Amino acid sequence: MTQRKEAPAARRYVVDADAVLPELPGGPGAPPPGGTADLRRVHWDLDDSELAHAGITVAVTGEGTAARWDLTFPAALSQLDFSVTSPETLVPPEVLERVRVHVRDRDLRPVAHLALRRREVTLPGPDGMGLRVVDDAVEPVESGDSGESTAGGGWREWTVEVRLDPAADGGSGDDGEGNGNRAGELLDTIDALLVAAGASPGAPAERLAPLVEGRITGLEAAADAGTPIGAVLTPVFRALAAELKTWDLRTRVDEEDAVHQLRVRSRTLRSVLKTYGKLLDEAAARDLGDRLQRLGRALAAARDADVIRGWVPGSVKALPDGSLPAHVVRRLQRTAAAQYREAYGELLEELNSPDYFRLLAVLDGFAARPPLRADPDGRNARKAIRRAVKRQQRKMLELVDAAAGEEDTAARMHLLHEVRKRSKRLRYAIRSVSAVTGFDFGSKLDAVLATAEDIQDALGVHRDSNMFQEFVATTAREAHRSGANTFAYGALHQAEAARQEAAAAAYREAAERLRQG
Repeated sequence: MTQRKEAPAARRYVVDADAVLPELPGGPGAPPPGGTADLRRVHWDLDDSELAHAGITVAVTGEGTAARWDLTFPAALSQLDFSVTSPETLVPPEVLERVRVHVRDRDLRPVAHLALRRREVTLPGPDGMGLRVVDDAVEPVESGDSGESTAGGGWREWTVEVRLDPAADGGSGDDGEGNGNRAGELLDTIDALLVAAGASPGAPAERLAPLVEGRITGLEAAADAGTPIGAVLTPVFRALAAELKTWDLRTRVDEEDAVHQLRVRSRTLRSVLKTYGKLLDEAAARDLGDRLQRLGRALAAARDADVIRGWVPGSVKALPDGSLPAHVVRRLQRTAAAQYREAYGELLEELNSPDYFRLLAVLDGFAARPPLRADPDGRNARKAIRRAVKRQQRKMLELVDAAAGEEDTAARMHLLHEVRKRSKRLRYAIRSVSAVTGFDFGSKLDAVLATAEDIQDALGVHRDSNMFQEFVATTAREAHRSGANTFAYGALHQAEAARQEAAAAAYREAAERLRQG
């Protein structure tokens, strides 16, 4: 039976076999002589070693019900590291759930066996915190006719965990969420000491590479872009696929802003497909676009709920003190939180669905080699890319003019929404190419891009404010049905209407600049 274990604040390092652990805060850092434990660690991966390629390790140390599974990520994502106690024979579902974007519906298998000689020491830290320092001497294990033997080429691993005292009151420098801030500060101090001693932050993915077969993935094998257009679009799709997978990992642990960032990557991919669609195979581009659109619907619902949840405290704070009774604020907060939990749960279902796994497989194909048209203006990539962007610019201007001349409120709102979508598409299509390839779109288009961003920001506030007003009105109706006084909801609704009008004015100013540009 799996037993959850609260993941401590920890940092992991790889060092050479002869490295010396320096003195750490709280006392001598080097574990005392003796007191070693011999352990076995088994690393698990897919047949194509995708986890290793992504710098992710899934490993179990020990045996039986006390075996500890460690999921570790590259240093830039170390906040996602996770540990759980569970029998060593089967990967725990809590681990699989966090790496589904890579594993999908495939099976992990043991790929490397390591012998550990472990020494560890616990040191006292400040404010009730403690340090657990683990020094592992690691040796690969080979199996043969005569049994198992170490294969040589070993290394050392250092792990430093901060054990937080739940009774501590947070102390100075805390962010109001426990001891997390000070734990991070302590780990930063230790990090500098260990790096100075020759340690490399992160899990031992590179050391494991020679032990694991199948290291060449589809992306590496298909590095040749083939055409001038391919030389531009291949790295774009490759970068966006990697970014989408990274934000998927963050979304699965409900990291702040992760849903929004995952949605941005999904929309950026759709923008690239729409903008540069004439350069791509039509059927293949449409297929990927349709799959991204399905994902986008789930992301939109979760993102909208997240926006509303985030707007409640700011909108309440913007009113004079005492304008909203405490029970009104509590109802708004409870309702917004419940809506987000429901939408986030539905998003997780989508991220674990066969349709999403198929989307990832199709995206991997685009990242390896985008399906270009037989003759996608490949003889002059610069002209072809610029023409594609100019088409989007013209379409956005047409929508801006149409919205300015529309008198019907509902129709104008629809057109404004389309303007916002087009401005996003233009920005995403340009930035995705320029950021990855350094492609120069010219100074005139840079000015258009800046104005498009102003339009997007203004219409974003306009839309979010309108959405929040609808949320306030709906919550007020529910409160009225329960017999509560709803006057205060009207004050909040009116304040939001003023913010929406200010955003509309900012849009009109930016739209005029775009027309005259």
